[in-house]
Amino acid sequence: PIGGQQLIRNYLECFLIRLMRSASDQEGTQQETFFPSQEHLENSLAEDIERYLKAHLQERITLEDLCHEFHFGTSTLCNVFRKRTGKPILRYFLELKIEEAKRLLYEDNRTITEIAEYLGFENPQYFSRLFRQYVGVCPREFRNMTIYKAVKLLQKS
Repeated sequence: PIGGQQLIRNYLECFLIRLMRSASDQEGTQQETFFPSQEHLENSLAEDIERYLKAHLQERITLEDLCHEFHFGTSTLCNVFRKRTGKPILRYFLELKIEEAKRLLYEDNRTITEIAEYLGFENPQYFSRLFRQYVGVCPREFRNMTIYKAVKLLQKS
């Protein structure tokens, strides 16, 4: 009959839900084991986004890319992430890139242009402008300051 398969699926779903609830009641565990809270789901999503961003520092990522990756809408992703971190997703991603750039400028011998390309910036001038905006000095000055500080520390010891 029409709708028979759907009716059977609904009964099976109800049966499985009752089975899980009775199993959790017998074991003395909470039902949240099977049905996580909204807060838990949001925290998990925000952590997944953070891990994804850290793993893809060398790429240019858009909100659409994240929506496609996590199967959520833009507003949901942005609201959940901002609620957990206090920052918009793309600003957080940019700050991760700037921190990596600072590390590379200090530890690596690559040129500023190579670092900008490695981190997926459009061009070195744009990278330098953003770096100055977030750090307060341009990348070259930062590299010179860190070398100067390292030499000072070596002279003291």
